[in-house]
Amino acid sequence: MRIGLRDTLADNTIQFPAVRALGQAIDWSAATIADALARRTPHRDSADQSALDLLIALDDVLDRVSDLTDRLPALASAAMSGGEVAEILARRTDALSARTAELATARADFARVADTEAELAAAGAEYEQIEVRITELNRLRALAAELPALREQQRALLGKEADLIVATDELERDMASTSTRVLTLAQDQQTRLSSHLTALLAQIQAVEIGNAATANHCAQARARAQTLRDDHAARVAELSIHADISKQLLDQLSGVADTSALERVETLVTEAADLLRRVDSGLGTALRRYDELRTRDHQVLTWGGRD
Repeated sequence: MRIGLRDTLADNTIQFPAVRALGQAIDWSAATIADALARRTPHRDSADQSALDLLIALDDVLDRVSDLTDRLPALASAAMSGGEVAEILARRTDALSARTAELATARADFARVADTEAELAAAGAEYEQIEVRITELNRLRALAAELPALREQQRALLGKEADLIVATDELERDMASTSTRVLTLAQDQQTRLSSHLTALLAQIQAVEIGNAATANHCAQARARAQTLRDDHAARVAELSIHADISKQLLDQLSGVADTSALERVETLVTEAADLLRRVDSGLGTALRRYDELRTRDHQVLTWGGRD
């Protein structure tokens, strides 16, 4: 239709192209209305904005149709078409005017409905705002109802906090006092331990000096004991030789000498040998005891040296 309308307006051979174009425009407008109604969703409660825009556009166009219909009677008279043609044109003009009036009324009604809808929308928005405020007020009212209990809890907590602060201060003072006493006791104990340690070190030093002297004395005693042991061994050997010689002499003289005198000499030699054996045994016992004492002194010296 758009192409046909454009061709009609561009064709200079067509008589009265504007009237022809008006007819085509009316056909196109009718098709546009039919298409808008076909696309409309059935059972729709809210207004269709595209249909509203189309209705307003038609109302604006039909409002200018009066300029056309007002000139039809003069045109019919000039054409000498007769009364029947004039009557037909008049009926059509009246019908068009009636439709235009209905459209204007519908537009006015729609405008009022749109205003009402806007008012209702505003009222709905205000209702939602009021509902939100009511919810907030109810929440604040509930908080206000809980406020006395919260204040009581706050006072109780503040009281407990004060008690805790006092208890904490007392505990800190006790800890500070205890720390001071502990440090004082530690210092006193350290002083006493230092004094005791000094005394022990002095005693240990004295014991070490005594042990050194004892060790020196033991060394000298060991040297003397070794000398005595060597002398004793030499004496015993020498006396044993003399005893053997005397016994041999007695055996040789037993045939020529007096028997009683020889017996006495033999008895003396035997007693001398027994005496030598007893002396040797006693000296051995004394040396063993000396070795035991030396071993014990060596252990004491070792313990003193280890400390």
